[in-house]
Amino acid sequence: MALTASQLLKLMPKQDNFGKYIPTKRADIDGLWIYVTGNKNGEVVKTWKFRSQLGGVDRTMVIGTYPELGLQEARSLANKLKKDIADGKNPFEMRKIENIVKANGVVPDCFKNVTEEWFAKTKGNLSDGQKQRIMASLIKDVFPFIGHISVKDITPKQIIEIARRIELRRVYETCHRIIGRIKEVFDFAIVNEYCDNNPASAIPKVLVPVEHGHFAAITEPKELRKLLRKIYSYQGVSNVVNALIRFSPLVFQRPGEIRSLTWENVDLKNKEIRYFVTKTGINHVVPLSNQAVEILNELRLLTGEGKYLFPSPRNPERPISNSAIRAAYASLGIDTVNEHTEHSWRTSARTLLDEEMHFPAQALELQLAHTNQQDRLRGAYARMSFIDIRKQAMTSWANYITDLINTDDDVKEIAKRYSYKH
Repeated sequence: MALTASQLLKLMPKQDNFGKYIPTKRADIDGLWIYVTGNKNGEVVKTWKFRSQLGGVDRTMVIGTYPELGLQEARSLANKLKKDIADGKNPFEMRKIENIVKANGVVPDCFKNVTEEWFAKTKGNLSDGQKQRIMASLIKDVFPFIGHISVKDITPKQIIEIARRIELRRVYETCHRIIGRIKEVFDFAIVNEYCDNNPASAIPKVLVPVEHGHFAAITEPKELRKLLRKIYSYQGVSNVVNALIRFSPLVFQRPGEIRSLTWENVDLKNKEIRYFVTKTGINHVVPLSNQAVEILNELRLLTGEGKYLFPSPRNPERPISNSAIRAAYASLGIDTVNEHTEHSWRTSARTLLDEEMHFPAQALELQLAHTNQQDRLRGAYARMSFIDIRKQAMTSWANYITDLINTDDDVKEIAKRYSYKH
């Protein structure tokens, strides 16, 4: 329940039998809390804190004290922090960097300043999503350790320590990307005469190699039920993101294709979506379940006047970026490296429709817009010859998902309920 101004004014810490203050806390809204305690002089101190979950971990940040920071001002700040997190930013790491800079003083040619100059001058042509991912990775994994140090004074040892910290999370591809970005910054610094050598140049040779494989995916029905309940309970700041993360499991197409769908691709009367798949060079049809149609009918009230089903909040003429989905998954504590990604719905659906509901494999491959040389030669006939089975598969999958979320029925019974009917 939200605090009122009078409650806030009267809020006092409890005292034990010896008169010592016992800290008290009260929740407000948007992750805002007030912590009330006493200092050594016996004075009551009221501290505003912002709490949120980021990457599955509870984080807390002090944002001010009352009455210096009033109730409405604190709420506005908490709301801004909440929106920053929804946009993929990490205000907790930014605060850590600010504290380091304050403690050590500002160095004009520090790594953070040089990075910001490199970024402004060399990355202007990237999409908003790409820019955000690059800076978010540096803010989280690099700036807290070398951001305040002059580029002339940074050593290979300091950079390899950054790499080893990232490798401890077993995100080896991320580690290679971040070290590559550090190397780029130092190349920029050398050209602009901030330093004479690149301490990151040899680091890639000693990193754990990246093994390229398939996306992690949950295919065990009981675990999938837990995941789906998390996702369908999500209530983020953006209604478009809310719709997207509920729609994606129902259609299980490639994430970039879903995000780029336009309203011209949608035929709600015939309950289908049609679009050209660039990756495989085919015209693809996605039959829509009643659950998917319901989401699109709601979404049409929000974005139907524009081009895209899922437009970017910053520029409606462009589709939403994948960073918004990653941020939503992260806020739900979903590990998108080792557990499940937005791409993983393809594996989950393909596996369970085949192994648990016994749909023909060729129909499922066509529904995933996979294709082989024989299918290319047979063209549209190969794809449309299974359309009735594909419609049944999409309906069964949607009903299967719905029952996993809304019932505690045995998962085997649910699969049997919606198995392939010849």
